[in-house]
Amino acid sequence: MATRFNMAMLAPPPARLSPAIMLADLARCTTESDYREWVSATEWDRRRLSESALLTVERKRREVEQAIRGKPRLSLIEDEPANSAERTASPLLADVLAAIEQHGVSPCAFGAGALNDPMLVTSLRLGRSPRPTTVTRIRAHIARLASQQEGR
Repeated sequence: MATRFNMAMLAPPPARLSPAIMLADLARCTTESDYREWVSATEWDRRRLSESALLTVERKRREVEQAIRGKPRLSLIEDEPANSAERTASPLLADVLAAIEQHGVSPCAFGAGALNDPMLVTSLRLGRSPRPTTVTRIRAHIARLASQQEGR
């Protein structure tokens, strides 16, 4: 008998790990394979963390990765850009943050309005390097916000 398709099959699993549990599990990683397994196992849960909890977990992840590999391959914390993608995204991120502050919208509302992606600002802060067409859409949304404010 064939299994009927269910939309719930496409949904990610519900968050089950708290930041404290993730950090405790991460501290137990002593080999590269342990670390890779932790990264894979916590992928969905890390996406659901609040920004402050995510930064805490990412700082610890970077420390463990550095201890295991000798140096981190990717820094996801905005105060220390580690690769060209983060440096490229920085001017866009600065413009986005300025627009959010100037127009008084939340980061989620900005992302939803620009790309229908409420996690846009967080992903830019974590080093996302959008394609040129995406950058154009983001800048158009910033211009739209400015024109709406002028119209008031």
